[in-house]
Amino acid sequence: MNMKTLAALALSAVLMTSASAQIITTTKGPKSDATNLKIHKLDLVLKILPLALKKEQYKDLLLAVAKARQKERELLEKEDETLEQLDSKLTDSLDAALTKGAYPSPELVTEVSNKTRDSGLRRSFLMAQLTESIYKDLTQSLNAGQIKVMAGSFDDRYIDPSAKKGDLKDDLKVRFFITNVILDPYSFDILGSLETAATADTTKKG
Repeated sequence: MNMKTLAALALSAVLMTSASAQIITTTKGPKSDATNLKIHKLDLVLKILPLALKKEQYKDLLLAVAKARQKERELLEKEDETLEQLDSKLTDSLDAALTKGAYPSPELVTEVSNKTRDSGLRRSFLMAQLTESIYKDLTQSLNAGQIKVMAGSFDDRYIDPSAKKGDLKDDLKVRFFITNVILDPYSFDILGSLETAATADTTKKG
């Protein structure tokens, strides 16, 4: 395989993993997307409600998630700067490819690949940090029953296809719950709404 072909394949792989544009659309596509989002939010609600959080616990959790979201925002802003630096190079390279059939330069392919890889590593590292931070908070503010509910929310095989039921430790499953439920982009608003509902219910009972 020659260098030009290798460069083209490498750039294609990078762009395919980083691009999120939906090329194929239908007339009902936007409505279907909205419905799928509702399904996703419903799944989050089904994971959070069984925790039976008290209003004070909602408050503490919302504060922790808000701090995590700020750190995510800071990381995204850095990624925006990186993409802005790449934009003109990508524009020129794509224009040359589409109008002249010119292969993207190996230097550009390497730069895009490295920056995409570094971005993914930074995201993974930050998510691990945020998960651990919230894990420490939750193990102090939630009771043993609530922690057990979190640990049992996902089948072991869903977390690790090679695992058998009972193979994974509860602390790992709780961390998985935090990463995939508590730190989901839509959970903050859901938690806020549930806190409001819990506060209103307490007021009525009072």
